[in-house]
Amino acid sequence: MSPKNKKLLKLAVGIARRSDHKQKNNASIETQSEEIHLRANKEGYEILEIFIDDANSAYHKIVTKRQAMQDLLETVLSEEIEAVFFYEESRVSRQFYDFTLFIHDVIKKEKTHVKFFSTCREGEWDPYNIVSVINLATAADLSIKKSRRAKDGQKTALGKNQRPGSSPPFGYYLEYPTQSLNEGNIKKLKGELLLHKDEAAIVLFIFYLTSWGHSQKTIAELLKDAGVPSPTGKEWSGGTVDYILNNDNYVGHLSWNIRTHRNTSRKKQRGEYDLIFNHHDPIISVLLWNITHQ
Repeated sequence: MSPKNKKLLKLAVGIARRSDHKQKNNASIETQSEEIHLRANKEGYEILEIFIDDANSAYHKIVTKRQAMQDLLETVLSEEIEAVFFYEESRVSRQFYDFTLFIHDVIKKEKTHVKFFSTCREGEWDPYNIVSVINLATAADLSIKKSRRAKDGQKTALGKNQRPGSSPPFGYYLEYPTQSLNEGNIKKLKGELLLHKDEAAIVLFIFYLTSWGHSQKTIAELLKDAGVPSPTGKEWSGGTVDYILNNDNYVGHLSWNIRTHRNTSRKKQRGEYDLIFNHHDPIISVLLWNITHQ
C-alpha cells in the first residue's frame, strides 16, 4: 500500500482478551491481534491500538471492572476513532449483556458513526442481530457450565479433605509426587502442602512481633527495611501483615471459600467459611494464635 493510500485509512482500535494466567504462554492474544489487523485492513481502517484484556475473566468481571475495556471506551470517546474490532463475542463478554450496554451502546450514543466489527463475521457487527444474541448467550452459558464444574470439583476435593486447586499460602509450598503408569508416562497427583523453611520463619516472626504489641504498620516497615521479600513480591504493607495474622492455614487448618465474592478481597467472618482442621503441619501454635489475637 502506498503512503498516499495509507493516509486515507480511518483510525480504529481493537480489543483482545485471554481469560486467565494459564493462557499466558499460548498464541491467543497474538492470533486475535493478527486477525484484527487483517480485518481492519480489509475494511479500510488502521488499528491505532489493540487493548489487551489480560488474564481477566469475562464471566466474573463485567466490562466496567476490566481496565482494558475502560481504556478502549475512553479512547474511542476522546479521539477520532471510527471503528472497534474484536475477535468474536466470547472474547469481549461472557455475561451476555455488559459489552452491549456499557461499551457498544455508550459509544453509539455519543458517536453514532463508530462501527463495530467481529473478525469472525462478515459486515458490521450488530449486538441486537439474532446471530450476535445467540453467540453472546452461548458464551455466557458455557461459562456458567464451566463455573459449575469447577465448584463441583472443589466440593469433591473438600469432601476428601484435599486442598482444591489454588496457590499455596505464604510459608508453604506444594510438593507433587509422581506415579509411573506405563513406561514413559507420569501422572501428577495431589500436591502435599509442606513448610517453606525461610517463609515459615517470617510468618512466625510476624506472629511473635504482634504478640509483643507491635502494630501491622510497624512490622511492615521493619520487613521492608530489612529487604525481606513479601508474598506478592511488592512492598510489605499493614494489610499484608494483617492477612497473614488472620490466615487459619498457619495453625494447620485448611481454609477455603473465605471471600464474600470472587471479585473482592473482603473476607467472611470466621465460622462462615470452610475449615478442614489439622490438615497440614502448622507454623504457629494455637497458643500463639490466641495470644496474638487478644
